[in-house]
Amino acid sequence: MTPVNPREQLIGLGAEKLADALLDLSTRSDQARKLVERLLSSPEDSLRYFKAKLAGLKRRERFVGKGEARSYAQELADFLADIQAAIEDPKTGLELVVALFEIDSKILESCDDSYGFMGEIFRFDATELFTHYARDIANKSYLSDLVFKLYQEDEYGVREKLVDQASQFLPEETLRSLAQRFWENAENIDKTTTDGQYTARHSLFAVESLARQLQDAPLFEKAALAIWPDLSPATCLNIAEVYLEAQDPGKALHWVKQIPQKTILEEYRRDKLLLDVYRKINDQEKLAEVAWKMFRQHKDIDTLEELLSIIGEHQREKVIAEASQEILVIPSFSYSDLSFLLDTNQIDLAQKYLLENVTALNGDLYNLMLPLAQRFEKENRLLAATVIYRELLESILSRAQSKYYHHGVRYLKKLEELAPQVSDWQGFPPHELYYQKIAETHARKKSFWLKYEKGE
Repeated sequence: MTPVNPREQLIGLGAEKLADALLDLSTRSDQARKLVERLLSSPEDSLRYFKAKLAGLKRRERFVGKGEARSYAQELADFLADIQAAIEDPKTGLELVVALFEIDSKILESCDDSYGFMGEIFRFDATELFTHYARDIANKSYLSDLVFKLYQEDEYGVREKLVDQASQFLPEETLRSLAQRFWENAENIDKTTTDGQYTARHSLFAVESLARQLQDAPLFEKAALAIWPDLSPATCLNIAEVYLEAQDPGKALHWVKQIPQKTILEEYRRDKLLLDVYRKINDQEKLAEVAWKMFRQHKDIDTLEELLSIIGEHQREKVIAEASQEILVIPSFSYSDLSFLLDTNQIDLAQKYLLENVTALNGDLYNLMLPLAQRFEKENRLLAATVIYRELLESILSRAQSKYYHHGVRYLKKLEELAPQVSDWQGFPPHELYYQKIAETHARKKSFWLKYEKGE
């Protein structure tokens, strides 16, 4: 049977029928109405509309509060989408996007952008549309000048991605010229003032971005050292990453080794990088050494799979068994160790580990605790699930924050649901006794018990 093609079916209806349907829809939908207006507008009409809209944004005086910021941001997003739909000429489209960037300070200062909605529109939507038009602009020197100017005049950090995207619309030669221009700008700035130091760094960050896009690791290194001469672990790792991206694992390893072992703050990131380096240079011994180190330190499913990809899948059962036994004898409790036992299907061991460390549980850690409770419930380890739900409930009741009471009610109802299915309480108080205890302890929390009785 030939699949139905909706487009062909609609074409088959005829222009008159489609026009009537669209006009009818436009009377009931603002979106449809705008679509009709756009379809009927000439390019000149559309351009006049967009310029008038920009002028209106520039003149706008009313302050937009935090609660309205999302809808204001959506208004801008729709405006950019309308430009893309209506303006085909790349130079005209680019000029409109640039005009929007040129009033970004005015727009951002006229609203409470605490949630970052407006900033994201400039960083992503506007940058994306700029890139869309810039790809089809033949004059690359003009584009380079434009990016340089916009970046240098960026007051709120919403134009940085224009540089990050530059390789999508500028050829290598122009990218190198632009990088050199930013470098010279940084060199010629008076750095005796705080403002001067900031401006110079701003230009050097652009050099870093362009160097990374060019995969020019020496240039990235030069810029990074100019910005961070103190050689922090993060700086060394950034330089190493770029050398690795540039297919120079030897230099990458050199920079990783500049990091003092005892002072590194980003050990996991360093070790991940070392894995890539040793894989590139085919040093199997070092590769296994780092993989074992990462697994012993973190014991999660990712480090396990990384290790097994190096030492062989046939070692899986042995590695899991040894790691699981190690977890059980360590005196301190770890949520990540508990997750490891669950993720490797050591369900009974996971329950044993949990029940032996109940006093270490913290019900305030909702994001950790609730998924664990749900996992134990799914695996039919209902005593373990019960213990966690109790901790979550007691955390809410102890904090006495009424806005969370509905969660507490939900946990208590869940405990009532699970209780008849628990055959062995293993020394933990059965639900009736537990309920009696919390009812006495938290008797004064009238609003909680009222919600509980109402089932809210």
